[in-house]
Amino acid sequence: MKTDIKIPILFSIIICLMHSCQREINLTSQFEEQKQVVNCLFENGKNFYVYTSLTGTPTDTNLLGTNANSVVILYENNLQKEILPYSSNSAVYQSNTVAKIGNTYKLEVRDTRYQPSDKHYMVTASTTLPDSIGLINPYFKDSVMQDAFGNWMGKIHFEVADKNGMVNPELVIEYYDPQKSDYSPISNFIPDNNWKKHASASISSGTYTINNSDWNGATVAFDLFVSSIDYNASGLTQFRLSLSNLSTDWRNYQTSLAAYLKASGSDDQLKVHSNILGEGYGIFAGKSISRVVVK
Repeated sequence: MKTDIKIPILFSIIICLMHSCQREINLTSQFEEQKQVVNCLFENGKNFYVYTSLTGTPTDTNLLGTNANSVVILYENNLQKEILPYSSNSAVYQSNTVAKIGNTYKLEVRDTRYQPSDKHYMVTASTTLPDSIGLINPYFKDSVMQDAFGNWMGKIHFEVADKNGMVNPELVIEYYDPQKSDYSPISNFIPDNNWKKHASASISSGTYTINNSDWNGATVAFDLFVSSIDYNASGLTQFRLSLSNLSTDWRNYQTSLAAYLKASGSDDQLKVHSNILGEGYGIFAGKSISRVVVK
């Protein structure tokens, strides 16, 4: 059963996870009873990182955001894979198991300080990692287009194959910044008509949702024109495209969280999506990512 719930206590943890934060958090709450909280967002080819905590009661003042008192069990296709060890350095339960596309995963989490019969401290969650999406024929080349300042623009070309039907596609566009020795998001470009029709900005800079509702399994080409003065200052032109297929739970969680943060917690009617089963809260969801480097 999937539920949308009000979780005033959970947002400190969620915001921390969004920024890959790994530290203890002081939690306060208006819950009358403590309940288990679990958070795990994962992707194909990566390990599982599980954060656990308890909601507070009106008398609690200093609960840990992630504690070492949980038993966290991971299942893959209904077979137990491992009991996740707790890392005190990062305050997280980390698996040795690597997520694989198409597999169904399940978590069982219980706080050992309480009896198994107390359902407030034992929860489960299940999710299936969706298929990856194909990025086809990516290339970069000079063009005859100029920006408003007269700078010549290069064309990033790529095609998206929707053979199996994408669930919730999301694209991240980055360029390689030699000063940082890392990739940085691109948000300044001139899009073609396909991009204008199918893409829209998402939660963070350089991240875009793709609307494929009318594709019917087709392959759609995109051309994005970028100014060489912005991305080729050191003579190096290199871009990275990351196309994600988000599970429905991930997208619902992401969308509801963005609405809550936009309202700054001022709207009590706003809810954050949770797919934890039992008398607890949180999210357990995955996404599959396909990446290509364009030079």
